[in-house]
Amino acid sequence: MLSDGPTDYTKIKAQVDAKNVTWDVTDTDTLWAKRECGKLLMPLDPKIVDTSKLPKEMGGKCSVPAMSYGVVLMYDKKKFGGNPPKSWADFFNTGKYPGKRAIPGIPSDASPGALEAALLVDGVAPDRLYPLNVDRALKKLTSVRSSLVFWDTGARSQQLLESGEVSMAMVWSGRAYAAGLELFEHGG
Repeated sequence: MLSDGPTDYTKIKAQVDAKNVTWDVTDTDTLWAKRECGKLLMPLDPKIVDTSKLPKEMGGKCSVPAMSYGVVLMYDKKKFGGNPPKSWADFFNTGKYPGKRAIPGIPSDASPGALEAALLVDGVAPDRLYPLNVDRALKKLTSVRSSLVFWDTGARSQQLLESGEVSMAMVWSGRAYAAGLELFEHGG
């Protein structure tokens, strides 16, 4: 068995276009997998991948979940003291909470997080998020664009906070947990 990584959507496309696919299984975002099903990804063969025990809403025609996570708001305790940000509205409030903010910026990957947070802050009810109003979300993100820093790996989201380059960040829950434990253990 050979392993290659990290996942690179352009590499997947190049393999498919060249008709020289060397990856049998890949770790992708759910939304990307759904969008590319039947194009860059093949439908799952039920003789090989048994999805019968998965909740219907978790699997896709071309994908199964490898893990489940959310995005959370992390912040630098030293910068905000006793009045830390507590919501996505605070994340967008650059007056009350100055400093750079980090959000996912993975090329060709619109994984959940930044667009949804922007829409919630802009007044969209949670049960009305989908289908996403991308133009409205981007307009809200543009309102804080000068304060945004984009990360392209989970490690980078953590590093931006730990180095002090940003004062808050939207990070994957597993990264937040790992960073929180590390900072706690070192008294940070």
